[in-house]
Amino acid sequence: MTEDKREIEALSASFVRGIRLGEFEDLSIFAPDADICCSHTGSGRGPAGALRLLAYPGPKPEQVRQNVENMDFYREGSKARQSFHILQIYTLHGENGELHYFRYGGIFAVGYGKEKDGWKIESVRFDLCCAEGNTFWVKDWNLIFSVDNSLRM
Repeated sequence: MTEDKREIEALSASFVRGIRLGEFEDLSIFAPDADICCSHTGSGRGPAGALRLLAYPGPKPEQVRQNVENMDFYREGSKARQSFHILQIYTLHGENGELHYFRYGGIFAVGYGKEKDGWKIESVRFDLCCAEGNTFWVKDWNLIFSVDNSLRM
């Protein structure tokens, strides 16, 4: 494995961990002018845009489960692309012991570029494909599905 591939894999792992935690430990993984576009939260630029658009807005969950699959990767020179499917579930017990959850899934396409100080995420595209559970936690998201999973028109 090349040094470039190792560096991109570390960046990818940091990105996926940030999605799971709902916050990014190190925003320097994003290029200063990174282009972020999410079907459920909108568009923005740079690390601040990434944090605003990709963060989980709900209450701090007791558990988060994440499944990342169908990961494809392609690199040519100083550019690389990666795509993957994600399914994530957040759980939290209410005051009376009832279990609340929110689950969502979608497709990420992430673009990387090699800059003077190493590889950075230059673009993120996310298409929300499904959502269910306590959608109040994500009331500001543009959900394409209603609570009963019927397509909104």
